[in-house]
Amino acid sequence: MLPALYCDEIAGLKSYPKTNSWKEGTDCCSWDGVSCDHLNAHVIALCSKLAFWQLPLNNSLFLLPHLQKLNLAFNNFNQSKIPSEFGRFTGLLYLNLSHTGFVGVVPSQVSHLSKLVSLDLSWIDEQLTIDKYALEGLVHNLTEALKYLGLSGNSFFQGLFVSITILSSLEDLIISDPYFFGGLPESIGNLVSLKFLDLSHSNLSGPIPRSLGNLLQLTHLNLGRNKLSGQIPLSILNLTQLEYLKIAGNSLEGSIPDEVTTFLYLISLDLTNNLLNGTLPSWLYFALSLKTIYLSQNQFSGNIKEFQSKSLEYLYLKNNKLQGPLPSSIFQLLNLTKLILSSNNLTGVIEFSLNNICFQDFVSKSLLMWA
Repeated sequence: MLPALYCDEIAGLKSYPKTNSWKEGTDCCSWDGVSCDHLNAHVIALCSKLAFWQLPLNNSLFLLPHLQKLNLAFNNFNQSKIPSEFGRFTGLLYLNLSHTGFVGVVPSQVSHLSKLVSLDLSWIDEQLTIDKYALEGLVHNLTEALKYLGLSGNSFFQGLFVSITILSSLEDLIISDPYFFGGLPESIGNLVSLKFLDLSHSNLSGPIPRSLGNLLQLTHLNLGRNKLSGQIPLSILNLTQLEYLKIAGNSLEGSIPDEVTTFLYLISLDLTNNLLNGTLPSWLYFALSLKTIYLSQNQFSGNIKEFQSKSLEYLYLKNNKLQGPLPSSIFQLLNLTKLILSSNNLTGVIEFSLNNICFQDFVSKSLLMWA
């Protein structure tokens, strides 16, 4: 059992309903959201996500020097400042302060947390700022350990993206942020361990850098809803592990890079609402894992060829310049639930029968198609 002092101090943080079990005089290792190292009786994890605290952070939290995991997400700390005492948690591996309502300057002491594996500072507050040198110090200290970084929804990040491109161990990077302006630097190619990259719903402009093709481990890439322009670089064909690719809602032009053996693991493709043209790439027909294809509102032309995939569920190709007969393979896609081909120049006869769709699901899986 932990010393009563520690348990009683933490109990002072309680707030219904998450901390309902936090009672003075009891073993805090049994409390909801608290985990202990039972060998040494130290609190090593505190998860008070959605505890609905609405007060400045209680200093008794910093009486837990052995913390390895701290999750304070979705609490409202009433626009108080992030305490510099966070720098005491030198053994911390996971820190989540997302949606917490802190304001002011991110303290430079956060850079002392050199063992962090996961850091989430997303959607804290628009008034939160960070000194450039403090961020560079933090990034420098985290270079070897950090795997996950979430920085969405904070105005402080503008102009600082280059600073984090030295994090070669980073596997997940999420920055969905309307304050994220400017172009993507070529140095993004230094993040060679990335598996999940989400920079959607930002204000990124300019071309997609060729160095993106260096991220050979990527399985998820989302650059949707930005202001990116130019052509999709040929180097994207290097990303052979991709499962999800979304660059919808930009101003990309030219054709989609093509190579038959590309994207064999791709499950979902979304390039909707761009200025892309040319014929549909050949790999689209041979990607056997593909379930969803969203290519509407572009300028694709030519014929639709025969699909080899039997996994396809959604096929959206409306508002293009496609022409010619419908391929017979479309009518053999037993998993297809939505087919949207309107506003093209397609010809042919619809050959769907109820054998393709479970009768009881016919209404919810209605197929919409106009040739």
